Amino acid sequence: MNVIQELAWENITYFYEADG
Repeated sequence: MNVIQELAWENITYFYEADG
């Protein structure tokens, strides 16, 4: 996994948890 994908996944996971 490259750095951009890693950062994107971190953001997605954070957003998902913050949402619900």
